[in-house]
Amino acid sequence: MASPCPSLVVLGTARECEPHLVQCLAQLQALTTNYSRLPEDTGFIFYENDSMDKTASMLEEFCDKYPTRRVLLRDGGLDARFPKRTHRLAHARNELLKQLEAKGWLEHLEVLLVADLDEVNITISEDGFDDALR
Repeated sequence: MASPCPSLVVLGTARECEPHLVQCLAQLQALTTNYSRLPEDTGFIFYENDSMDKTASMLEEFCDKYPTRRVLLRDGGLDARFPKRTHRLAHARNELLKQLEAKGWLEHLEVLLVADLDEVNITISEDGFDDALR
């Protein structure tokens, strides 16, 4: 029987990630599937802001496939509120952590993976993920 809360959660920030998003999500999902065989054991929470491409709709489609364990937070106008990129990323990550806590997922959390959803993570390997868990 699956836990009421996921044991592994992926938090991800995204802005203008369309060119690499399909590959990045596939890589992250493959890694989490090897760690947790049941979809109920893995959660995804994404934060998207101000994308002018298809990033938001692609993330919505991914989250709609399993809505009880996948969440998309969308925000706009961050450039005006936080002119520095590092401040926008810090804000986004803080919002992701707030959502993680609000969902009640901290209780059974064993692994938290924080990822940018761009080309940086399209080559993430199972070996690297396994090494990080040891």
